[in-house]
Amino acid sequence: MTRENLEPNQSLSDTEVLDAGSRADPEVARFDTNEGRAHWFSPRNGKPGTGLQIGPLPETRSQVPAVTSLLIEGWRGVSHSFSLTSQNYMLELLKLDGLRLFHHDLPFFNKQWNRIDNDAAFSLEAQRQIDAIPPAGDEPIDCVFRITSPVVAGADNDRRRTLSFVITELGLSASSFAVEQSRHGFFTQDDNLIVTPTRWSRDRIIEFGFPAEKVRIVPCGVDNTIFNPLSPSERTANRENLGFREDECVFANVGGAFWNKGVDLVLRAFARLRSDGRKVRLILKDQRALYGIAVEQTIREVGKDCPELLRPDTLAAISVISGNLTRPQLRTLYCVCDCYVSPYRAEGFNLPVLEAIACGTPVIVTKGGATDDFCPDGVAMRVPGRLCSRDDLLPGSDARYIEPDLEGLIDAMERVVAGRISGELGRSEARARVVDAFSWRRAAGQLARLASGRDVETIPDEPRATGPAREVSGQKIDQADILGLIGLLRPWAMSASEKVRIGGRFDGGYVLPSISLNCDAVVSIGVGLDVSFDLHFGNLGAQVLQFDHTVEHSPISHQNLTFHKLGWGVGNDETHLSFAGICARLLPFGARHPLLKFDIEGAEYDVFPTVDEKDLAQFEVITCEIHDLHRLEDAAFFRKVRCVLEKLTSHHVAVHLHANNYAGIAAVHGVPIPQVLEITFLRRDLDSFPHLSLEPIPGPLDGPNHPFRPDIRMNPF
Repeated sequence: MTRENLEPNQSLSDTEVLDAGSRADPEVARFDTNEGRAHWFSPRNGKPGTGLQIGPLPETRSQVPAVTSLLIEGWRGVSHSFSLTSQNYMLELLKLDGLRLFHHDLPFFNKQWNRIDNDAAFSLEAQRQIDAIPPAGDEPIDCVFRITSPVVAGADNDRRRTLSFVITELGLSASSFAVEQSRHGFFTQDDNLIVTPTRWSRDRIIEFGFPAEKVRIVPCGVDNTIFNPLSPSERTANRENLGFREDECVFANVGGAFWNKGVDLVLRAFARLRSDGRKVRLILKDQRALYGIAVEQTIREVGKDCPELLRPDTLAAISVISGNLTRPQLRTLYCVCDCYVSPYRAEGFNLPVLEAIACGTPVIVTKGGATDDFCPDGVAMRVPGRLCSRDDLLPGSDARYIEPDLEGLIDAMERVVAGRISGELGRSEARARVVDAFSWRRAAGQLARLASGRDVETIPDEPRATGPAREVSGQKIDQADILGLIGLLRPWAMSASEKVRIGGRFDGGYVLPSISLNCDAVVSIGVGLDVSFDLHFGNLGAQVLQFDHTVEHSPISHQNLTFHKLGWGVGNDETHLSFAGICARLLPFGARHPLLKFDIEGAEYDVFPTVDEKDLAQFEVITCEIHDLHRLEDAAFFRKVRCVLEKLTSHHVAVHLHANNYAGIAAVHGVPIPQVLEITFLRRDLDSFPHLSLEPIPGPLDGPNHPFRPDIRMNPF
């Protein structure tokens, strides 16, 4: 990319430095992935954004329970996020058996929008399929899905099931709706639901006053047939063709120049890196074609108190693409960059971040916001920030946002420049899990289930204890029972807590949420030769109560470790204490943050029926071993296991899972089950759990219990 340099006395308006690859004639970078190279073309010779033929869409159709007839009301053909979301849904819904799909075009939010200047950039074949979806006419409609802004309600007498897409960045206000407040009840009356893609957006919707039980999270997705990594040779060729030197680190952001998207922070951090002599480049794609807002104004404003941004060499290192890009062109843009950086203040989802992840590009995002739902550590660096509110952004409401820490952003970008980021293997594995969990196919399946009156089963609003779908009777256990039980074991991601390993590298160590480090008392039931776990907490100052009737004493002596030669039993006698009795031994210490650890070699199934869930609820963290799962085909044993897991998940959420490799794996009705599992639970009031965990099993902190045997690898449950 060649650029014009600014003379010291020139203003931004006098230059074309902000036009991508600016030459004497402003041109736009064309990223042609079919040839594996980038080249330039002038808008006079070819319109950026024209859909490219990428081949026919797959003909395979999925057997997903769906409503007989679904009417989508929204926008087609333009590049607004609502329109892109709706059209991606349509392409996948068309593949579902048993579903008749109709569409009604609603007026664009901006009357100036059109398909020529604001093209959605789908392939010609994909756009043809979208445009071919017919109007409903006189057809009976079972469900209406409305996705438009402001949010539109149906008629008062409309009793069709209605799903209203509501997404918010900063929060809702009266202007978010095209109906008066007295009619807001329409969106949640009868079977009607509100659909939103993230927990951040859902929380703002609930703050506005909508009932939580009527809001469903259906995440957006990514099409990994388009958004996927370039080969190393393709990436090298494109970077060379664009003028990027091998030693230059390239950052990108394709969000609009809006305050909530944090482009001003990107510019400040970039200017600092350039001032410090870092060899960095920045590609921005603004949204002037859609909103008429260019990034030049943001640069002028930031430059008022950040003069290093206006240095000619810094401006020369910035390129802005103002025209529309096709999706293959976007893919190549993501791929040629070293990092996609998005220090947003508030987002409803942030689809470019997910697309960049799918392309194998590391991302920098704000911690605590919408992207927490799909940005695990293996693909993202999360910049800390302060949760704030303002009363001048939303009429009659407080705007919620996160102010990212600028120094934290600069540090994250420095890590990218220095190469101090997670390795390629980790990013590859984490990327695959994210892409699998957040696909448009999955999103369309969830939407179809909601439309047909079935709740979203694959990604519930929050983790909750749900047993098998039917009661087990007699002696027959089938595969459905086994899969239902596994649902209680599936670990969830935590929004606020990281993970730590406590204890030895092998048997005797456990992976816990970092909140465990605040523990002031431990109940440790089952004492083996390795008590490194107990000793760690003792050294931190916690009181550790050890219980085991099979050994004479603890293998180690410590002032904060108290050994009881008593086992866990169904009642109190000379050798055993009930769980209530064990908890009573904890009372004198006045513990505020107690932790429970137990490993009693299969005896858990005998004692748990007598455990009161309220006694379990006092423990912030529970970590344990569950044994003998190869016996699940036996109905009586199955009931015992279910009893244990239902009580453990009544107030807690599984957050970590690891198989003990001292035992093997058994196939139970065709389902591979480790015979012994280590599970860690966190009390559900101590964190939020946006989605099922995307970590591998075993995770990076796990170690094999038996050091000379390979660990047991499982796909996430």
